[in-house]
Amino acid sequence: MTRSTTARRTLAVVGLAAVCVLPACSLGADTDEASSSATASSPATGSPSAPEETAGPSEAPIVDEEGEPVATDPPRPEAIDVVLSNAYWDPAEAAVFAAGYVSPVVEDGGTCTLRVSRDGNVVRATSEGIADASTTACGGLVLPGDELSPGTWSVVLSYESGSASGESAPLEVEVPE
Repeated sequence: MTRSTTARRTLAVVGLAAVCVLPACSLGADTDEASSSATASSPATGSPSAPEETAGPSEAPIVDEEGEPVATDPPRPEAIDVVLSNAYWDPAEAAVFAAGYVSPVVEDGGTCTLRVSRDGNVVRATSEGIADASTTACGGLVLPGDELSPGTWSVVLSYESGSASGESAPLEVEVPE
């Protein structure tokens, strides 16, 4: 059975139940009257032209035959991607600059942390994540050169908030003498 067939049958059953129950619930309605009005307005079972919009909104998610949510459910990110899009040594500023983003998370207020490490030494810089159109931007991450010795440093961007956390793949930055 396909999803659309299952959905049509579910809507037809819900609609039929609503048509049968609602007239009987009205105040002052005679039981014979409610019964005849329900019979008169009930669509034929299995009729392909029966209206499908008789069912109202439901708080329970719609599921397919295997119990999996159907496409009407909002997407739930199971994993996030933290991308360190740029990390470099700026000789004019004598500092490491970095920026990146978090996807598919779109929120303000998470913490972006730039972690630069070499030979057991770790230096960090943080900034606040800023919601963008489809990501959370992590920018403004700067580490002054006086905190870094010359050599190749491993640079990683991590992100932490109440709803998501993760870290990027490392990049290397060369700090000159």
